[in-house]
Amino acid sequence: MTLSEARETHWDYIVIGTGISGSTAGWRLAKPGKRVLLIEKGRGSELRVGGFPEAEMQDFENPSDVDRERLKRFGRYSEDVIDETTATAKRFIPLLGQGVGGSTLLYGAALERFFPEDFEPERYFHSAKEASLQNWPISYEDLAPYYEQVENLYRVYGGIDPLRSAHQNPQLLQADFTNEGRALAVKLQELGLHPYRLPVGHKPDALTNCRGCQAFICACADKSDAARIAALPAIQTGYASLLADCEALHFECDGDQVTSVVARQNSNTARLKATTFLLGAGVLNTIRILLRSTNQHHPSGLGNSSGLIGKNLCRHYMDLVMLHHPPQSASGRYEKEIALNDFYFHGDMKLGTIQSLGNPPGFETMLHEMHSEIGRGGRLRDRLFYSTLKRFGRKPVEWLFKKRICLAMIMEDVSYEDNRLYLNATGELALHYRIRDHEMKRLATFRDLAVSHFRSLFPTLHKQGENNQRLAHASGTCRMGDDPKRSVVDRFNRLHDVSNLYVIDASFFPSSAGINPALTIAANALRVADHFL
Repeated sequence: MTLSEARETHWDYIVIGTGISGSTAGWRLAKPGKRVLLIEKGRGSELRVGGFPEAEMQDFENPSDVDRERLKRFGRYSEDVIDETTATAKRFIPLLGQGVGGSTLLYGAALERFFPEDFEPERYFHSAKEASLQNWPISYEDLAPYYEQVENLYRVYGGIDPLRSAHQNPQLLQADFTNEGRALAVKLQELGLHPYRLPVGHKPDALTNCRGCQAFICACADKSDAARIAALPAIQTGYASLLADCEALHFECDGDQVTSVVARQNSNTARLKATTFLLGAGVLNTIRILLRSTNQHHPSGLGNSSGLIGKNLCRHYMDLVMLHHPPQSASGRYEKEIALNDFYFHGDMKLGTIQSLGNPPGFETMLHEMHSEIGRGGRLRDRLFYSTLKRFGRKPVEWLFKKRICLAMIMEDVSYEDNRLYLNATGELALHYRIRDHEMKRLATFRDLAVSHFRSLFPTLHKQGENNQRLAHASGTCRMGDDPKRSVVDRFNRLHDVSNLYVIDASFFPSSAGINPALTIAANALRVADHFL
């Protein structure tokens, strides 16, 4: 649909963003015949599959307009975010998805339930004195039926975590470990740990073709991304339409009600009208849109009477640990299959999960990510190492990945009000994120536990948790709560100050948990859509 066509209809629902929240909610609303318009800032078609754009970019360290267009063609976010945490501001482009399907175009398809305890951060982080803690106004039980629906919709298969079997889906589709995965699982069990088959979204009957695509678009169409599972089926109902390559700029209001969203497609701009608006553009774009939407009733951003929009940013602390046993298979398959939660709770600490990384990054992507950490302004030793690796490191790095199994360590962070996203003096999206001593202590404990338990597997730890540019699991900037003074949206994701605007992406999370967020985002999107219906 074109912009001029879309403005001729008064829609029941306009959904901004086609990631896992927007696509899933749009699908549920279109099925019974509601008129739904899906707006996507990224490409809707002709996306490049099966590779990393950095391999084709002229200069990924200083991307040109041509390089940014190439990122868009690969379904990638292409705009700068500015880290203003220190006096030396750093520009970077986060590794996020943008296109129909959002970041599910790139994700490893891990679709796992939160622990029941994840909805009670006040219970576990009370010793973090500066923290801005708030329990979720909903519980695991509120989401449980929707977890099961999403597991069915997104074709999730996997195993049961033995440490929380009472809160898992016993009907989950089963799949065997690969030979390499089984060997590692047995070894981990011998070490006293409790590995299980990580729940992921794929076609189970196509596992022999799966290469564990991650950080780029799946070439074999086996992965359960939001475009294939929800957005396109919504359109096929005949009740949903798609505006791709279209940016939602800001909302227009009449008092406490949104009347339209102003959108731009190519050089054309139009006001699009609906009864209800759902904002699922991803944390970065959602904050940008809300803070741009100012008027006399909302001078600091739409729905921002609490002053909390953009604040309480969480992003997860993610490290990599490489193990020597066993080597990857010659087939090139890198299944994202192993998970364990033995360190999720440790004494009075709440830490996080460990899981298979999946396919390793391409060499250029690894350089791009390393450059974000040490390429500019780092210590001389680090800059020299980066320069040497860039020139001579391709074969050693590729050899290393073939000889190691890589696990991702994902640790929950804690909400602090001054960790935030905002529009800076020039109107650009910026972040301020400072890691407290409380979190550094937890991070050190998590790392020590992993390294000590994996010692017989000769672990190598690659620390990435301190890097503010890791925003793949960003959340919390429009937190949910019952008190309008301490939250931005209510328990059904409606802005406290606005009667017909709902924020449904991970912005609403009151806490990040230590688990991949995708399944919880999608389950809540179904819950909110059912609230409308």
